[in-house]
Amino acid sequence: MGRMSLIRKSMMSASAAISISGGRFLLMAILARRLSSTDFGQFVYAQWLVDMAFMICAFGINGVASRYIAEYEHDPSRRAVFLRRWLPWALILPVLSGLVVVAGGIFSGLILTPLGYTLLAAWAITTGWWSMQTAALSGHQRFDLILSANLTSIALVIPAVLLIPTDSGFPELLFSAMALSSLFACGFGVRQNTTRLAGSADAEAVDLPWSKIRAYAVNMWLTGLLGALVWSRGELPLVRAHLGDEGVAQYTVALTLFFGAMQGVMLWVSGVAPHLTSEWGRGQKTQAVAVARRFSDVQLLVSGCVALLLTCFGPEVLGIIFGAVYRASAPSLAVLILGLITVSASAQNHLLQIDTDGKFNRNTSLAGLFVLYLIASITIPWLGIAGAAIARALTMWGLFLISLIMVWRSWGGTVLSGRNVLVVIGAVSIPALVVAAGEIHYVIRALIALPCLAALVGLIRGEDGKLVAIDVATTGWLHLRQCVAGDRQTS
Repeated sequence: MGRMSLIRKSMMSASAAISISGGRFLLMAILARRLSSTDFGQFVYAQWLVDMAFMICAFGINGVASRYIAEYEHDPSRRAVFLRRWLPWALILPVLSGLVVVAGGIFSGLILTPLGYTLLAAWAITTGWWSMQTAALSGHQRFDLILSANLTSIALVIPAVLLIPTDSGFPELLFSAMALSSLFACGFGVRQNTTRLAGSADAEAVDLPWSKIRAYAVNMWLTGLLGALVWSRGELPLVRAHLGDEGVAQYTVALTLFFGAMQGVMLWVSGVAPHLTSEWGRGQKTQAVAVARRFSDVQLLVSGCVALLLTCFGPEVLGIIFGAVYRASAPSLAVLILGLITVSASAQNHLLQIDTDGKFNRNTSLAGLFVLYLIASITIPWLGIAGAAIARALTMWGLFLISLIMVWRSWGGTVLSGRNVLVVIGAVSIPALVVAAGEIHYVIRALIALPCLAALVGLIRGEDGKLVAIDVATTGWLHLRQCVAGDRQTS
């Protein structure tokens, strides 16, 4: 079977990302309506502990799989040697995360029964195995298997969440459903990894750059751990400490919409990242930089449009999805959504990550963590969940500015359009500030959004001077046919 074309890979990767993000979004929406604010906040915090326990215990093993399996795609011997060293760690480290999540829950005052803590550990272990498997399949560029695993997990957990009684057995039954769905998802791709352990007859004689791989793993571990705190609800412990589980629930619904939008904008990069890695590894750096530029133009357009919609109609969206009680989170959502623009540099950040063996993302994540907690420790006690949103938005913009400086210094000012960035900032910030100031009738919000949307469509241009909106409309899915010259020859 030949390689999938970049277009097909990107579509399949996008589908996989949509499925897992959509499934998690649906899970949050169902639980927000079925549970009290306190119980919902408790579950969200437990989920955060599971995610963080894996990041702490992964030691970058998942990150090296995504990179080096793709990098050794055309060398079965090297790939087999790498997989033999990687697989035992991929099995053992998630078990360690199960112990860490229990310790974290006890230390932070999460009130569970002994059975609840046991099932929480099982949830963490199976989620860790699933994450390791997903990383390996991403390196193999088998996004079809990732999609199948995601859909299977969703098909199991959503009906269970709808049927679980909330008056008894919570959260044990809920933790059991999460653990079982993750365990079933782990089964996809096992054959893909085990059959490629064999390699060629001289595989044992292959000497890989293990010191470089270990350095990359450490950098990716620190980057992933710090990034999880900076980019994935790292402020929740502070929110919980000052505002309790109800505060966590109110802030989480705004974060859920924000992260859903962010995942949607980043779908392009999740599919093209292996291609960028492959091009970089083959020395085609100019081509990789050109692809990243074109992707960032599309991301700026999409992020601006999505930000406008969520900003101007946030109260209605929150009420419809999560319930009327969560409409009060709309001002916080308007502040958070300002950070959506910053993900437009994600393709360039991926190249910087490769070029520096993960050092750039590690260092910026460390700086971001310091800034996030410094600002949040001041703004959350003062402004509540709005303070948490302000801290996150300011942190994301600080990291974005650092990325802009680095990519312009490394590859020139055309690698990411500063003009397009300014257009999106102007179009999104005005309605965001208006909505954050207080309740406004939806008709007025719509009237504010229309000229801003027209500015986005009419002013964002690609490197060739053409309107990105017209280019996307005429070329179709993901703007890929003009993003990658000669893609048909790689199929």
